[in-house]
Amino acid sequence: MKSKIYKICTIISAIIFIFFLGLRCSIEYFDSNNVKETIEYLASDEFEGRLCGSKENDSVADYITKTFEKYKLSKLDNSYKQGFQVNAPFRNDNTPSLTITKSNGETKSFEYGKDFKEDMLNFNSSSETFSSEDSVNIFPSSISFRKDNKLFLFYVSEENNFSFRSSFINDSPISFAVVITKDVYNTMFSSLKNKDTISITLPYSVKKTEVFNVVSKIEGRDKKLKPLILTAHYDHVGKDALGNIYHGALDNASGTSFLIELSKYISSLPKPNRDIIFVALNAEEFGLLGSNDFASRYKDELKGAEVINFDMIGSENYPLTFMSGESLKEKDSTILNNLKTICTDNNLVFNVKYEDSSDHASFIKNGFDSLTLSHSDVSKIHTPNDKTDFISETSIDNAFLLIDKYLMENCYGTITKILINPVLHAISFIVFLILVSHPIIKKIDVYKKKS
Repeated sequence: MKSKIYKICTIISAIIFIFFLGLRCSIEYFDSNNVKETIEYLASDEFEGRLCGSKENDSVADYITKTFEKYKLSKLDNSYKQGFQVNAPFRNDNTPSLTITKSNGETKSFEYGKDFKEDMLNFNSSSETFSSEDSVNIFPSSISFRKDNKLFLFYVSEENNFSFRSSFINDSPISFAVVITKDVYNTMFSSLKNKDTISITLPYSVKKTEVFNVVSKIEGRDKKLKPLILTAHYDHVGKDALGNIYHGALDNASGTSFLIELSKYISSLPKPNRDIIFVALNAEEFGLLGSNDFASRYKDELKGAEVINFDMIGSENYPLTFMSGESLKEKDSTILNNLKTICTDNNLVFNVKYEDSSDHASFIKNGFDSLTLSHSDVSKIHTPNDKTDFISETSIDNAFLLIDKYLMENCYGTITKILINPVLHAISFIVFLILVSHPIIKKIDVYKKKS
């Protein structure tokens, strides 16, 4: 009788062990090394800085689409790609120049990239001539001109450094901005007093084009529950006319790669209780245009959804930062409170900021409870030095620990949490091993006694 019970227990333990083994093998566990490899790929020279409106940006959208297809994520509204129109800068045929012409016809030209360079802010005009007859405002480190109801700005860079490249804001009141050295500023100042003319030609113009957010979904069990929306922007600021590539590893190949790895992991888990929507956003660097398009498009259909945006994930020696909207400073946010509690319970250091400087702001404006998760290191962003070398897998793991805890608490039931618990997998293996090895050990003991 004991032998029969023992065999039954062994069979049951074997079934449980094989079940857990199969489940464990089916789960595509989150791997920070995969995240870093994807960052390396998205921040490579191949994509030339992923400027919104460029063919390289479109190629990244195609890559994300194929990745969502690979993980068998559902389409939202029958398509992964959702198009919207933007005004985008493009490299024109102009040779950049800045020239001062004196009244006697004598000219002085400045060197592009050394004495002056365009700011990426706007290109509502690419070529202008100014003089003291225009409306001129002179400040200690900048000179502005108002001409034909347009505003133009020349400003001195700190330490004569032209490496920083700003976001592009086509509805900016400034038609174009130019970075200059202090010497150029002084020369311009003198030339205006002498009634000389200042002519500038810039290597960029603007065109209207269609760009894409890339959207997918994992269906939940309960349609009455509001979805969780996970987002990250994949665009950056491109390549300048000197050939310098702004790789955007931290900003924001990191957040996009984190989102992609999360989609792989979550798609391999049992079905969640609520829908989980993944949105790779475009045109963040153009003034949060992609997030505004998505949020305004779905503000009624997805009303009540919570949104976590990933922007700059993985900077070494920086704490996790929760960036909420300025309008929520004196208000309560359920998602912020939940994430803060998880951090406290797991000894994760965090900061809270109230700024509208990432895509969470568009969702908040459209009525969603939203925040951005970030390792808020701005020391290298928007420069050619924002490379994968400065990305930390440990920081990525800390961000995942937080999000995984949030997912388990807010998107999955108790049974799922039990099933994917690695401790139970280990226990099932140990029990099975003990039951299988027990008769073998017994036979060995008998053999030893006989000998």
